[in-house]
Amino acid sequence: MKQKEQLQLIAWFLSGDVGTSSETIVAAYFDFNHQGGISHPHDAGDLGRCIKLLNEVPILNDSLPRLAELDPHWKALFVNWKSLKKAYYMEVGANKSGDKSHDKVYDMMQDIFAKRQK
Repeated sequence: MKQKEQLQLIAWFLSGDVGTSSETIVAAYFDFNHQGGISHPHDAGDLGRCIKLLNEVPILNDSLPRLAELDPHWKALFVNWKSLKKAYYMEVGANKSGDKSHDKVYDMMQDIFAKRQK
């Protein structure tokens, strides 16, 4: 990771808009074991924090395939990442952290997880 990316990561961390699923992305990039295990986004707020992190530190997108190999929830999310991201932006907006009710994104995520289990 280059210095620019390190500074982007520090800025993201200091923003306070951090959750366990976005921390998991960082841990996977550095091949660390996250203290809470592998956490995936459960709702639009979690998804939004992950999207924000990946927008602010794009090199961390390299973590998604690794997480998909390690966790079935992340695999389901990774396969549907583009459509989830599009739905998130349509419902929440590009500059929101997802801290309000966002039923369409939540329902879409639940459908993705349900299909994974079949």
